[in-house]
Amino acid sequence: MLKIEYREDRAGLYEIFSAAVTEIIVKKQSAGGKTVIGLSGGSTPALFYKNLAENAGQSKHSAIRWDNVSFFLGDERHAAPDSAESNFGNAVETLCSGSAIPKESVRPLVIDKNVPKLISADYEKKILSATGGSGAFDLVILGMGADGHTASLFAGTLRGACDLNPKGFRKIKNIAPGSFFISHYVPEKGAVRYTLTPEAILTAEKIIMLVTGSEKASALRAAVTPETRLTEIPAAFVFQAFKNGTRPLTLITDIRL
Repeated sequence: MLKIEYREDRAGLYEIFSAAVTEIIVKKQSAGGKTVIGLSGGSTPALFYKNLAENAGQSKHSAIRWDNVSFFLGDERHAAPDSAESNFGNAVETLCSGSAIPKESVRPLVIDKNVPKLISADYEKKILSATGGSGAFDLVILGMGADGHTASLFAGTLRGACDLNPKGFRKIKNIAPGSFFISHYVPEKGAVRYTLTPEAILTAEKIIMLVTGSEKASALRAAVTPETRLTEIPAAFVFQAFKNGTRPLTLITDIRL
């Protein structure tokens, strides 16, 4: 089920995002549970996260226990936490600086070895532990690049994609079934990237996709078109999977479709 939140005003989009995230957290905590959220990297989410950080300290959200919220990285670079390239460092800066959200709630990858598969396997174990073994996030936040990639799933990653299977996610020939977090070499970037898999993304209780900027208009319009090939616009797999689904996908955008 796709819900589109369109506004020309960016400030309005930020408020819509913060309201949606806090609503999910409040519902989960009201039921006595902890909230597990997957964070998008990249430049687009930064101002959305800053708005959430500002909202976190407001009196209307004083009942939220932010120490019962775990934020995992949906994608990451092979970089030290204090590097400008680190999505973890950027998430902590935008979500936690001067905020009610504790730094400890953002879970970093441990980039202390030069074996990416071991790093991603360790992070996957932490995700599974936080989600009770299911790997299912309460919310996954995604962005989309002008080239149509989402998380660190690029066109080359999805080469050889098959049809949707009965569980609602795509089988990708070079991603093992049951994998939730992987490392892989991205030819387009000439670097190793870490990312949630399509399976991890599509088993989330809710997905919010943030897409802003006119430079992304062409890719977004292609992504929401059912006939689009995943090897051209990887983000299309999210829209194709949720088109007739019962779980909610919210697109927050300043691009008119």
